[in-house]
Amino acid sequence: MRDVVSGLGHLHDLEILHQDLKPQNIFITEKPLVAKLSDMGSCTNYGTSGWRAREMFLPGRLQTPATDMFSFGCVLFFCVTGGKHPFEKPCDFNILNNTMDLSPVASIPEAHDLISGLLNPDPILRPKVSKVLHHPFWSSEMLSRFCFSSLDKMKKFVK
Repeated sequence: MRDVVSGLGHLHDLEILHQDLKPQNIFITEKPLVAKLSDMGSCTNYGTSGWRAREMFLPGRLQTPATDMFSFGCVLFFCVTGGKHPFEKPCDFNILNNTMDLSPVASIPEAHDLISGLLNPDPILRPKVSKVLHHPFWSSEMLSRFCFSSLDKMKKFVK
């Protein structure tokens, strides 16, 4: 998943927003273990229901790199929890009202801290790519368990 953040950083450096980040738009190769962004044609669309940031629903919405970071937070939560969505259903309504359940990651402090930051309803307060890449989550003990299980979780979801 760190590859996904790096990919987003590269896009953002080029002033490109993905705008449709979701599990189905991430390809994972096994050897070497690499995650790659896909569906770049959506860069001109407005995202997929359940994976869009709150500001996408507001009048005069402002699309920024923070929009992609919000979606990454949803995807990271999805991977860490084995397929759960932080906003459950109906996702769009819950995203708009900031009604989320992060209790499945509450016992993993590094994951909870990173994900809650990424899902902050205020896009200005969401961490930037550089901060995400240096977050303690990536060096935590939990990360090794996450790496071994996330490939299987993603495979189950996209079948």
